[in-house]
Amino acid sequence: MLSTLFFIGMNNNNTDTDWIAIRQKKDELLNQVSDEYKRDYLNKSGIYSISIEGQLVYIGESQSMLERFISHEINVLFNLNQKDYKEDKYRVLREAHNAGLSIQCNMLEECENNKDTRLQIEKQWIQKESPVLNGGKRNEVYK
Repeated sequence: MLSTLFFIGMNNNNTDTDWIAIRQKKDELLNQVSDEYKRDYLNKSGIYSISIEGQLVYIGESQSMLERFISHEINVLFNLNQKDYKEDKYRVLREAHNAGLSIQCNMLEECENNKDTRLQIEKQWIQKESPVLNGGKRNEVYK
């Protein structure tokens, strides 16, 4: 694993779609990240995992790891009626967050910033690890 970003504990039950609030929250979270971490991961393309209490539950790909980690955090912590908020993975992550469980985003592999390449490598990781939120096996954290 190359790096980890832990979810920050915040709660907001706002139900109105507010893209300005989403942008402001993304900016706020990005400002909480060290300059060194931004320099190292802001524009890094690759494959990442999300774990709950150290148990791998999801694998994804992104052209910008740090921005993707923050987007996941927004979709877990803030109901602004964005489409992604309703996805099953975010429901599971919200339940974990609300239960006080540790959620981590980890960069698994840096790769070239080419969507087809990232999707191919992501598929290999998913086949290897079989995370539950990608349709894989259940584990102790998510049953």
